Order: sequence, then C-alpha cells, then structure tokens
Amino acid sequence: MNFLKKLKETCIAVLPISAVVILLALTITPLEGALLVKFLFGTVWIILGLTIFLTGCDIGIMPAGSFLGAALTVRRNLPLLLASGLLIGVLITIAEPSLLILGQQAEKTTGNVSAMTLVYWVSAGVGLFLVLGLARTVFQIPFRLIIIAG
Repeated sequence: MNFLKKLKETCIAVLPISAVVILLALTITPLEGALLVKFLFGTVWIILGLTIFLTGCDIGIMPAGSFLGAALTVRRNLPLLLASGLLIGVLITIAEPSLLILGQQAEKTTGNVSAMTLVYWVSAGVGLFLVLGLARTVFQIPFRLIIIAG
C-alpha cells in the first residue's frame, strides 16, 4: 500500500533527527519529563502529518504534474517549455512561506534589503536555473560542462 511506503519513508527521514534530540535531552541538555513527552507526541504527529501530506501529493498533485510535463514535451515547442519552466519556478518560489520569513529576517538584520526584494531575486534565480535544467535535458548537455562553465 502506498500509505505504508510513505510512512516508512517519513520515519526514515524524521526518526534519526528525533533520536539525536532525545539523546541530547537525556545527556547534555536535560529536559523535564513533560517537555520530553510533548516532543515525542509531536514527533508522532509530524510523522503522521507528513505521511498523509505526501500520500495526498502522490494521489493528487503528481498525476497533474506528469500530465502537464507530458503535454508540454509532446508539443515540441521549446520556447513554451522554457517559459513554462520559468513561470512555474518563479511562482512556486514566491509562494514559499519560509523564503518570506528569511527575507523578513534579512530586512530586520540589515535594514538595507527589503524582504520582497530578496524573495523576487531568489525566485528569479530559481526560475532561471529551472530553465537551465530544462535546456540541459532537452539538448543533452553533460552536467560537468555546466559546472565547468559556472
């Protein structure tokens, strides 16, 4: 079943981090029992929540992405493919909440860079590199050439 596979993947990702936190809580930085129990409950909820989220992505979003990717490549319209990649990369990055938080922290720390300026520049970079990745795939450019050129 797909849910059990996602549960296993999530456990592999979350449990090592939780084990380190528990090890630190039991040795170097002791936590009171109630806080440790809350952490353990939180770990269980994170695992369950991520598993449900990833299963939902597999069921709902991945087929749509596969369909969109197949439709774009069947047309063999390189400008449309690259423009779609740029647009998707920019919009998804702008929608990333953690990037806005990073921008707000940078604005608060430096006072010189506005949060949205950082978000827009990072989004433009992600979009451009997505275009570069798509072009590399279409033209079968070896990865080492891009690394050497960069």
